[in-house]
Amino acid sequence: MDAVLSLFRTFTKELIKLGLVAYEAVADAVTSTSEAGKALWDEAQAESRAATRLTSEGARIVADTSIDTTRPPTLDHVKERLREGAQALPQSHRSVLREFLEWMRREGKDVRWLIDRLEEGGLRAHVASWIGPGDNRPLSAGQIEQTLGRAHIAKIAEGAGQSPSVASEILGTVVPMVIDKLTPHGKLLHESLLGEGLTFLADLLVAAVV
Repeated sequence: MDAVLSLFRTFTKELIKLGLVAYEAVADAVTSTSEAGKALWDEAQAESRAATRLTSEGARIVADTSIDTTRPPTLDHVKERLREGAQALPQSHRSVLREFLEWMRREGKDVRWLIDRLEEGGLRAHVASWIGPGDNRPLSAGQIEQTLGRAHIAKIAEGAGQSPSVASEILGTVVPMVIDKLTPHGKLLHESLLGEGLTFLADLLVAAVV
């Protein structure tokens, strides 16, 4: 009986030791996990603070840039933009643009009329791309014909020495460019600047000094 009790006591002590070892292992694992979690949390917090600083800095830069764009554009600025646009055009495009501007002058049309015609024809998204930032969406020959009419395009094409189909394709590129250059701050210029800008561009193309 004593031998059995002694064996039982020994077995119980061993079980207790194993329990303590297991407990310590679990405790170490929990502590280690907690420390790792804390490290990850601290790292996330640091990144969050950095992102907040970057966001604040970005907002400041945007705000500073927007201040510049609120200044009214000068006629010289508009002329320079138009000159740069004309310089980038091939001669065939300059000729068509020249005849188009001359046609607008004869017909008593202006940029606002042109934009209204385009938007009424379902091309509001195209116009918005010219006035706003980003790439200009070109017009197809069919959209130009719908806006100006085939008879008018035929006259423009004849004056430029081009076929009506080629003239329509060219106008689909140069019309967006002109309106883009006349909207340096993402909106149409004052009426007087629009008129003077187009007159300058027309004279520039007639003189072929671009």
